[in-house]
Amino acid sequence: VTDANIFASEAIALEHEAVRQLYDAACLPPARKVLATADIHVGFGIPIGCVLGLQDAVMPAAVGYDINCGMRLLSTPFYKGDIDTDRIIPARFLKCVTFDELGPALFYDVRFDAKGQSLNHPLDAAEHAGAEILISDANFGCGSSREHAPQAIQKFGLKAVIADSFAEIFHGNCTTLGIPCVVMANQDRTKLAELIAADPDAELIIDIEALQVICANNIFTITMKTSAREALLSANYDPLDTLMRTLDKVDQTAQRLGYA
Repeated sequence: VTDANIFASEAIALEHEAVRQLYDAACLPPARKVLATADIHVGFGIPIGCVLGLQDAVMPAAVGYDINCGMRLLSTPFYKGDIDTDRIIPARFLKCVTFDELGPALFYDVRFDAKGQSLNHPLDAAEHAGAEILISDANFGCGSSREHAPQAIQKFGLKAVIADSFAEIFHGNCTTLGIPCVVMANQDRTKLAELIAADPDAELIIDIEALQVICANNIFTITMKTSAREALLSANYDPLDTLMRTLDKVDQTAQRLGYA
């Protein structure tokens, strides 16, 4: 949908109605079947049709966040402070044509040696295969403000980050992609990591409405920026999506200003 959004926003040769139809079509993918034992969701950002396990249903891509439906979710403990964006996605990979190419390069220089051989990084450990939550430490996403960092995280398959704190611009870029950045106290993150280490398949639910993480019958308090939380809960985190959904007001403003 992101690529379609970009295309639609740049298709200035098209009439507004044609752009609107293109965008609407991009936002109506077939809902896919949920397999509770295999499909991994966190309970947000998932079309309601998917959560209910409907097949062959056509559902809007952004219908609001069902934050209490938490399905099975794996997590990857990754404890090191000041993880900067150059470590998240090394600069030499920024020459990609589309963001889709960034996933395999996530944390490349700490996952592989100079010959491309695996360094057995936690992200590549068999017990964390399919993980969708990254647990880190303080000041995550510091350094360069490159949007490629959260894009690489998303394209790798990670859908949320739990840390002690986040760099401001990185946090904003993640929110725009629908990636919740939630803050958890160090003592709780340590215990959560221990629970995951003991049972990597343990169910983990992030409830951004109640501001808590539930794992193995333990409840951990989390915090997040109010603006980001409200945007995620209302599915209004993508400014381009918001713009495209209000093209009527854009037309009205253009006419009022004499541009139409």
